[in-house]
Amino acid sequence: MGKGSRNRLNRENVSRPEPKKKQTKYRKPLSGTAKGIIAGAVCLVVLVAVVLGTLTANGTFKRSNILVHSKTGDYDINQQMATYMVWDALYYTAYYQWSYLSDSIKQQTGITDQTTYCLTYAASGVQDTLYSSINSYANTLKEYVAVCDLAASLGITLSKDERKAARDQIEQQLDYMALMSGLNIKGFLKLYVGNSVNLSDVKAVAELQALYNKIVEQKEGEVEASITEDIINQYVKDNPESFYFTDYIMYSTTDAALRDALLAVDSINAFKTVLVNDALENGENTYKAIFNKYATTLSEDANEVLVAVEKKTTADELNTALAEQEMEAKEYGKDDDLNQTLSDWMFHSDRKQFDSTVVRTEDFLYVVVLATSPADDKVQAAIKEFELLSGESYEYTEGEGEDATTVTDESFRTNMMNSLLVALELLEKTDDMTLYNDSENETIQDILDEMITAGEEAIPETESEYYDKEPEEESFQEWMFKDVGEDFSSPVDVGDLKSFTETEDDEETYNVYMIVDPMKLDTDPLVEGGYLMFEGDDYENLANGFLAELAGLTGDELKNKFDADDDAVVSETLSEDSVTVDELAAWLFDKARAANDTTVITVADSTPDDDDENEPCAYVAFYLSSQPSWKNSARTGYTNDTMQAWVEELIASYELTGMNRIKDRVETSTGTTATGTGTSEPETTAAIA
Repeated sequence: MGKGSRNRLNRENVSRPEPKKKQTKYRKPLSGTAKGIIAGAVCLVVLVAVVLGTLTANGTFKRSNILVHSKTGDYDINQQMATYMVWDALYYTAYYQWSYLSDSIKQQTGITDQTTYCLTYAASGVQDTLYSSINSYANTLKEYVAVCDLAASLGITLSKDERKAARDQIEQQLDYMALMSGLNIKGFLKLYVGNSVNLSDVKAVAELQALYNKIVEQKEGEVEASITEDIINQYVKDNPESFYFTDYIMYSTTDAALRDALLAVDSINAFKTVLVNDALENGENTYKAIFNKYATTLSEDANEVLVAVEKKTTADELNTALAEQEMEAKEYGKDDDLNQTLSDWMFHSDRKQFDSTVVRTEDFLYVVVLATSPADDKVQAAIKEFELLSGESYEYTEGEGEDATTVTDESFRTNMMNSLLVALELLEKTDDMTLYNDSENETIQDILDEMITAGEEAIPETESEYYDKEPEEESFQEWMFKDVGEDFSSPVDVGDLKSFTETEDDEETYNVYMIVDPMKLDTDPLVEGGYLMFEGDDYENLANGFLAELAGLTGDELKNKFDADDDAVVSETLSEDSVTVDELAAWLFDKARAANDTTVITVADSTPDDDDENEPCAYVAFYLSSQPSWKNSARTGYTNDTMQAWVEELIASYELTGMNRIKDRVETSTGTTATGTGTSEPETTAAIA
């Protein structure tokens, strides 16, 4: 909730194309236009950089084609650097998109592996639409130069070791990617980025990004350090639409009687109870269908008829028995309008003359006897129908012998419905209720279980609507938000109801809303902490050994100890949902936790999502602090907005130039902007204005 997002692209901490698998701090890109370049570049096309190669060869542009001029002269971005920066951003955008692509889209494009997808996406973006790609990336390019110029004015530079580390890191990354593609670095850049970009351009980008991240991290740290409780509270007050929301349930129906029944209830549980009852009376899985599916005794009348007509061996005997039961054999065909279950039995390949049985369907019992064997999809048969759940015609016998209890349809249904509503927590159990929740009868439990499943499907999920300052007239947003108080008190209360009607093709649909929780902030806790898993034969000793190494460590020392391991999860915003191991979540989110707590947690299953694996493992976890989600969102939002304003002021006097050299010679298309992340550690330097 609120305005969380991600930071600038930074390759310093990446030795291979796959980003480190961690929950890292989530920040907003500083440039407002940075939102991902060339959204549709998914096809396997243009993997050879013909455009850029041709332009370089015929002299259309030179390596001195400066797109953003540095005021100090030290941090110019030329066309080759910009091309690589766009390509790099596109590659990592595609990397994060991959997991969200459906299998059908992957099949349609013919792309079956992530690396191919990322390279194709990035290459087609910069090679097909170079002008629009770079142009849409303009503010980000200006931002890099402006921030680095600021660093120069403050006397902040990269040390020799920092420059070498940045260049080495990016070369290692490219070397890995080239190796995976079966190429050397030069060939890789030529094929996928464009043959005007070489390794020296990429290394220049690495140094620029390293200095940029150094300054941005320091500035961001200064902003975060200045945030007080008053600033957080004021930010929430100034941006309520990002923080305050109302929970509600809604049900749509074309049945006016059901709408009226919903509007007449006086509680949330009553609203849901109406829907459960309606679903089991009129829905797909009705109570009658479920009940009959599991019934274990036949109707007494049906049994009597079956006994009277079965085991006949001649046509005369059968006709006499049928007449006594007021039945008559008729011809039936496979295509006749027969219940499918009944038809399947009658025309089964094993069926013989004089076969008889009772066929149970959803609503009826059929006593059926064949006068002839099926032939040419025709058969002579006599059928007698008994409707189930029709008052005294059907009774359920529970138990045997002297302990047998006969339950009528009406009483059984009442007790079963009560059991269902209690199980769904929609009804409170009282002493005088007869419930089947604790019954030892397996059939009764089967009926109840299926009813619970059907009932759960009928219950609407709670939805959320964020505060709307200017809602449309006669909308449910207007109902919820029009008269919100200055203290953000709500005009509606828990349990309030409202119906809105939609008309289409002369049919009216009634949308009935009920308030669950009005105008609140997200108070779910977010934990600053982390964990590391140990498995294998010696997992306990390994975990306890690592725990011993944590003795005496506090704050950032603890974080850095875990952060040194690529398999550790370290985050300032761990949510309870994100921690999938119950025992681990219970410890991290225990209200008794104190700063710098550490522990070892042993669990029976190292792969909780896989039922086939039950290998024991241990987690070493640490806890630093906790805060409600809304407060974290406010801190992030305030930091982002402050940084955004800082950047906009810095880049106001910078321009993107030199684009005319490529505009007329490269096919253009509409592009968007790229984003990235920056995670380098800041150093103690001069304060940044």
